[in-house]
Amino acid sequence: MKQTLFTLFTLFIFAATGNSQSVVEWTLSERPYGISQKGFEQVVKDARSHFSTSPNDSLIIKIDEGTYEIGGDSIIYYGINLDGGIKPGLNGRLIFEGAGMNKTTLVFTDMTSMISGRRLYRLEFKDLHFTRSRHTTTQGYVVSTAPGELVLDIAEGFPSPLDVFGYKGYLKRFSNSKTDPLMDDSRQIPFGNRNGGLIYPEHLGGNRWKIFLNQTGYNPGTAANAKYKEGDLIGMRCKFDGNAFRNAVDGDDIVFRNVKWTHSTRVALLACSNAKVIGCRIERVPINGQMPCLASTAGGPQMYTDGILVEDCFFDSPGDDPIAIYHSNQAIVRNVHLRNALGRLYIYTDSRNVCLDNITLDNIPISAWIMDPDSAVRQEFTYDPNDEDFYAAVEAREPGKIVRNCDESTTGVINLENKNNIKLQVDHNKNLIISSEEEMTNIRLFDTSGALLFESSNVNENIYQLNTEKLKGVIILAITSDKSISSKKILLQ
Repeated sequence: MKQTLFTLFTLFIFAATGNSQSVVEWTLSERPYGISQKGFEQVVKDARSHFSTSPNDSLIIKIDEGTYEIGGDSIIYYGINLDGGIKPGLNGRLIFEGAGMNKTTLVFTDMTSMISGRRLYRLEFKDLHFTRSRHTTTQGYVVSTAPGELVLDIAEGFPSPLDVFGYKGYLKRFSNSKTDPLMDDSRQIPFGNRNGGLIYPEHLGGNRWKIFLNQTGYNPGTAANAKYKEGDLIGMRCKFDGNAFRNAVDGDDIVFRNVKWTHSTRVALLACSNAKVIGCRIERVPINGQMPCLASTAGGPQMYTDGILVEDCFFDSPGDDPIAIYHSNQAIVRNVHLRNALGRLYIYTDSRNVCLDNITLDNIPISAWIMDPDSAVRQEFTYDPNDEDFYAAVEAREPGKIVRNCDESTTGVINLENKNNIKLQVDHNKNLIISSEEEMTNIRLFDTSGALLFESSNVNENIYQLNTEKLKGVIILAITSDKSISSKKILLQ
């Protein structure tokens, strides 16, 4: 039985992708329309044209130090509209780069998503601050309670409850601190929706408002899980604004590096692979010297993707889950400080190989949904990352869900689809060894967009070996034999 070692992988990539690689910089302020909503629309069009002839360039869009308003064009709709897709060549990249998260601020004046697109590949945002032109949450002090009702005096300078009203409204009590209000262990109380319809806050005059709770018989002043009293500080949020970022319908290799979000913080990475959030922050912005209870209406990165990395981040007081991992195989959350969130670090039922390393939890839990193998019932486990009992409970029900050693979780090849007739392993030299029960005649590798990365014909072997040192991320491995064609999705790290 022969083995073939393929060592010319880098040369093949060069031949397959064509053009040589260059780093090209454009300064947005010097291009048509400057640093504006229209300017971003035009530079994105220009970038697509550039990649059509130079697909492997790294194109950097430089955004000068300063504060810039983005919005006002209802036709463009999103602050930065990427719905037409971004897809450089396999070695290309589009980078939007500011002068630093505390130096370059983009202020989105509409309440649609700040950045939204689909089919986004090899895209990066770095050294930027994304924010809104106004606060998106509010807070006030308890005046009185009654069954189904709560009367608040809204804090001076904060938005009215009507200005931030929407769906999924929640109230939560916080410590009465001017500089750092922290939520207590009282219940999150839903409000503003009864019988499937919205019920709006009622203005009683001045800063005083009546809030209608979802449960008409629930009195937050007497309920054992609330016991609101006069003067208590209550934070309030509804989901009415768009995302900070949203990718839908395919994508790969999306990176946020040294980015700060305020007012809107939900980064929705959907239907893509290899998403990274590195060195990023969610922060609260004070009003008249009063720190808000909540930074935003929603959570932080919400990731429906394989190959996740969230590293060296600080997320303070988002209005929902600061990090959520859905349907993911292979995720690393490392050196992250999460505090005071109206949610939890959330690991959904069918996620696997999730590594938690050096996580600081400050006034929030972590929860993992798992399937009990005996009852086939989904259960939620809440825990501290140092709680050995939790790890044992999860491992007994869903082996491999939580990984304790991130180095182990990122070594070699992870099988994202189980195909019994194909076996894979990676040796210490980064060689991918492919074993098949049937003699293989053809082997091909594709990226998630279907682009061919590698092909070897006339294999005629049961074992094949190739070097993967230059190849990372989610890859589709297709193997042809005389009897069948098999495909297998894998993750190389």
